[in-house]
Order: sequence, then C-alpha cells, then structure tokens
Amino acid sequence: MSALKKILSIGVIFFCIFLILGIIGYMDSPSPVQVSKPVMVTTTLKYTATPTKTGSSSQIPSEILNGYVDSKGSYRVTTNLRDPTTALYSIRLVGPKNADLDLYVKKTTDPTMSDYDYRSAGSGSNEQISISYPDVGSYHILVQSTSGSGNFVLYIDYKYT
Repeated sequence: MSALKKILSIGVIFFCIFLILGIIGYMDSPSPVQVSKPVMVTTTLKYTATPTKTGSSSQIPSEILNGYVDSKGSYRVTTNLRDPTTALYSIRLVGPKNADLDLYVKKTTDPTMSDYDYRSAGSGSNEQISISYPDVGSYHILVQSTSGSGNFVLYIDYKYT
C-alpha cells in the first residue's frame, strides 16, 4: 500500500470518529424548549427548629419565602406547625406595586378562593394574616393574583408563650 493510501485511510478513519462523536454529542445535548412560568407551585416546608427560650422572652424564628405569580396565577406552600406553645402564627405577603395579590390559609387542606379558614384580600399586593394560638398541624398557604404578576416575599413568623 502506498503512503498516500495510508494517509487517506487514516484521514477517513479520523473523519468517521469525529462524525460519530459529533452525532453523539448532538443527541446528548438538550434541545431548546421554551418553558412558561409555572401557574402553580407547591412546596412543602418542614419546620423543625426549636425556639430558644430565655427567661420571659422568646426567640422568634422566621421563614422567608420568595415566589412568583403570573397574572391570575397562584402559588402554594405548606408549613407544618409543630410547637404547641405557639402563641401567634403570622404570614405577611409583600408583593409588587403593579399587582393585586390575595392571601388565603387553610389548615389541613389546600385553600381556594372560596374555601379557606383565613383570608386577606385587600387592594394591592401587601397582605397579612395572624392566627392566635393556632393548633399544631399543616397550614396551607395560597397566594392568588387577581391582577398583575411579579415576584413576592412571604414572611412567616412564629411567636411563643
């Protein structure tokens, strides 16, 4: 075999190897897919911290949750209240200026706009619900957009006796 044929054979082999690797790499890479923002997100938080109590005062543990809602969309989260000495359970919603967001809470099951235990539905996107001496268990929170969209923050505070 002449030197030219050997070089051509090696070149063809390398070309085939690169072609196969290119096809494999193309097939492994994800194709771009346009994903819309979720209308409903469900997250479960398991609150397990134990409050530190010194004398007559109590430490107030807090949870801060960031979320987003589309126009007319919703966001759901579940918190688990485990300490029977909880004197006050507060949920404060701070949302964007260009939106009207409402806040709903129901113990044990998901709330809806017509089935809830607690509701704060004023104009704007800043709402608050405070529950005095809540029972231990799961509390389901719904943030509902009645108009507008955007990012918001939920501040969940626990005060103890």
